[in-house]
Amino acid sequence: MLELKEITKCFGDGTSDRYVLDKISLTVPEHDFIAVTGSSGSGKSTLLNTISGIEPLTDGEIILNGKKYSKMNEDKLTALRRRKISVIYQFFNLVSVLNVADNIRLPLFLDKKECPENELDDALSMLNIKHLKEKFPNQLSGGEQQRVAIARALISKPEILLADEPTGNLDKINSEEVARQLCDANEKYGLTIIMVTHDMNIAAYAKRIIRLDDGHIVSEEANR
Repeated sequence: MLELKEITKCFGDGTSDRYVLDKISLTVPEHDFIAVTGSSGSGKSTLLNTISGIEPLTDGEIILNGKKYSKMNEDKLTALRRRKISVIYQFFNLVSVLNVADNIRLPLFLDKKECPENELDDALSMLNIKHLKEKFPNQLSGGEQQRVAIARALISKPEILLADEPTGNLDKINSEEVARQLCDANEKYGLTIIMVTHDMNIAAYAKRIIRLDDGHIVSEEANR
């Protein structure tokens, strides 16, 4: 489904370049759930940002379903993120003036698409937040806000979900609940997930665990 071919990301001016990713190759089959781990500065978040197209590659190729997209222009990459690749972050990035329902609908609204009420209700039910439908972000706990962010990422039915430290701002109970819901999205709906986490208890929910160090994949193991 997704293939990374010797992707490289370098920051610098040509005289003191720093390679954050150095010729990483990885194949991600459909319905996979990968946890990417590693110490701070190992390249985890940069890896997700290059896959999403937020960070341009220095070298290499990224291929989704047989189509190269790593050299698309920004307009095409924005459309890709709305329709094919959804991203959730450690910080929930909800719009404060929109209620829960409208925050979830937002990606479809920006793409000039309708959000069927039954699909909205399905997303709310899956994340156990249907009772919060009319609430605003400042009325929600951190765990509730993250579940809204996940529902927003899922509403456009992406092919891939990228999750960058999705439990980083949550306590242990809420972290495990969010991890279970990502696991459910992978198992019940076949969603392909690549998740960055520093927490090995959260990584244990994934099917594969990949460890980065100094911009290289140094280990890969099947988890379940």
